Amino acid sequence: ARAETDDPTLDKSRYNLFHPAPEGALRGMDTDRPNLTNTPHTIDAGHLQIETGLYDASHFHDRTHGSDTVTDTLSLAHINARLGLTDRFEINAAIDSYTRIKSTDNLAAQTSKLTGFGDTVLGGKLNLWGNAGADDPWTSDFALQPQVKLPTAQTGIGNNHIEWAIGAPFVVNLVGGFHLGLQTALGQERNTSNNHDVVGWQN
Repeated sequence: ARAETDDPTLDKSRYNLFHPAPEGALRGMDTDRPNLTNTPHTIDAGHLQIETGLYDASHFHDRTHGSDTVTDTLSLAHINARLGLTDRFEINAAIDSYTRIKSTDNLAAQTSKLTGFGDTVLGGKLNLWGNAGADDPWTSDFALQPQVKLPTAQTGIGNNHIEWAIGAPFVVNLVGGFHLGLQTALGQERNTSNNHDVVGWQN
């Protein structure tokens, strides 16, 4: 991680992809974390940030409607590449390099396993205010983050359908060095039966 060197009085609107922000004007590193609240801050213009996770794992036991199914999902080397186009706008591409799904139907005593490439998400982020990442109490930062999921995963790992969402990450500085991060997202996604689209609202 690098030290915070951003000068709030510096006009960074003149920087873009082809005229990058200089080293001394860069904001401190801030990351978007998969499945958690994203940051409202964007990557500085003309700079690329690559974020990766070693692994993500989930365990789900479904006993609804008389079923008894256990699903374990493992994703390795999730990559999110973020490129700053202007001081307040970035684009990104996120992929799950490897996914393994193991599903066990305890009633039928059957187990299935799937491995392969995951889905790809393309999108961007537009910071509306507070992009400097200042630490003064009660200052806030807010952005809009549209994302489109492309069905690059094989059947069974993904749902083979395009989905989209628009997120709104927000952070406010509290007293004592604490921060409160919130995010809401509204979009169109497939239902759990994968037979029609529904409106999804995540918080």
